Amino acid sequence: MAIPLPGFISKDDVTGSIKQFSSPLSSQIGLEDWRRAVMALAVALDPKGSGETVAWSNPKSGLKGKFTPVGEAYRREERVCRAFLGEIGEDESVRGTGCVDRHGDWAVLDVKPLKRG
Repeated sequence: MAIPLPGFISKDDVTGSIKQFSSPLSSQIGLEDWRRAVMALAVALDPKGSGETVAWSNPKSGLKGKFTPVGEAYRREERVCRAFLGEIGEDESVRGTGCVDRHGDWAVLDVKPLKRG
């Protein structure tokens, strides 16, 4: 019987059975950053919301960003969608579409980088 010792297991080890997290917005965004970002995105894109920019930050990683809804919400394949502009960190901007299904699960689609300036 083998018992793994925590001191010998690296948190960076990747196995074939565990999929490494990858954000659809940016390679800068880790799992906890993404959790915070998607909550802000949900508020920003809420069709009943104010349409204002919503900021997010992760004090642990130091990463922050913001999302600004663009245009009105619309239906797309049984989901409610809305376009957005996003800023991630100090030097990355994106545009994309966020969609929520009837269960409240968000998906980010059509993300493209933008030049800041």
